[in-house]
Amino acid sequence: LTSLVTQMDDPSSPLMTTGVCQNINPSVTPSFAFVCPQGMYRKLGDTDCEICAGNAIPDADNDYTTCRDCLPGRAPGPQGDVCVCAEGYYNSSKGPIHCYDKNEQWNALFSEAPADECASCVGLESCVACNLDEVTLLPGFAVSNAGRLQGVAFEDMVGQRGVFKCALNGTCKGNPLDPCEDGYQGPLCANCADGWSRPGFLGECNKCEGAAGSYIWFVVGGVLGVSLVVGALYFVGSFGGGTAGRTVLMVTFAKIFVTLVQIITQLGFALELQWPEPFLSLIGFLKVFSFDWLSFLDIGCMATYDYYTKFTFAMLLMPALLGGVTVTYFTQSAKGVANIKDRCVKMALTAIFLIFPMVAQTIFQGFSCTTLDASESWLFIDRQINCNEDGYLAFKYGLGTLGVLLYPIGYASSDRMQ
Repeated sequence: LTSLVTQMDDPSSPLMTTGVCQNINPSVTPSFAFVCPQGMYRKLGDTDCEICAGNAIPDADNDYTTCRDCLPGRAPGPQGDVCVCAEGYYNSSKGPIHCYDKNEQWNALFSEAPADECASCVGLESCVACNLDEVTLLPGFAVSNAGRLQGVAFEDMVGQRGVFKCALNGTCKGNPLDPCEDGYQGPLCANCADGWSRPGFLGECNKCEGAAGSYIWFVVGGVLGVSLVVGALYFVGSFGGGTAGRTVLMVTFAKIFVTLVQIITQLGFALELQWPEPFLSLIGFLKVFSFDWLSFLDIGCMATYDYYTKFTFAMLLMPALLGGVTVTYFTQSAKGVANIKDRCVKMALTAIFLIFPMVAQTIFQGFSCTTLDASESWLFIDRQINCNEDGYLAFKYGLGTLGVLLYPIGYASSDRMQ
């Protein structure tokens, strides 16, 4: 200040000759105001600036000479000059937050926007972290595609912010700008990324390697599987009527065992629970007995595998097996095998008995969609299928409805099935 006053008194000083002070009147005594650093205040008459104590910030309406307390749910920001949402609260002016951590459907009326700009995070601890002036997703959770396409961080999203638990642990980063771990993509990171695959629609995605070898295994396994089924049906069809003994008893127990296995393999889809990994592995192994072969084999690296592929397989499996029974009847009749007609009828009924649960389940899976936003809905079993697209709606009211009439209703109500 001494140097400033000296230069102002000297018309030839650099300050006065550079044009900076052209509008200064030398006859007027200058006055100076002391401005405190950001986040500090100075009491009237004091020469030192201070930091406001407790939950308070400098009061701009009082020229930063006093402090004012932040409202409940707020606290001084990082710079100490404004009140922001305190830890354990979030800024609700951009929209309320709701956690869907129990596989619930999205609900457009889940909450009204709180009247207070800073809303409590009580009840949200499972899916978000509410820090000072910041709310972030926790790992294992994601937002809808509609929310992600806003292209901003979670705290900056506008509208009702639904947070969903991802189906598979370790797939969601908790970052809408980069939501999925390597190998995953799509809604809630539920789909395998390009170049990655897995058996069926559940489980860990693996990088595609040695696709040619996998294709050979798929073809060989398919041929062997069909051959074994036809052979088993032919064997089972040889028993019954007046035949007695341990063999008949073993066949009966085998049917009971297969029925039990088919029930167990449906639990992964019928009940939306977080099953332990060992149980999921057991279900995956037992799927071969439920005839859900496409969920047992990994064909995603060789061709596109989605629900429509599984539906086509399920719809054609029963005609294929019954066609095999028909071929068996004509070939064995030509050889003069006794009672071949009755034997083939038993084969056909056994085939229907074995594959009916898988076929019926596959058809009904095409009608179950999960909603993530007002205009966003995906097939629950396969989130590659958008339930709002015309292609899916045509399938639902066309082939899907036809499948229900032919199989779950048609076979179950037929006299032969009874």
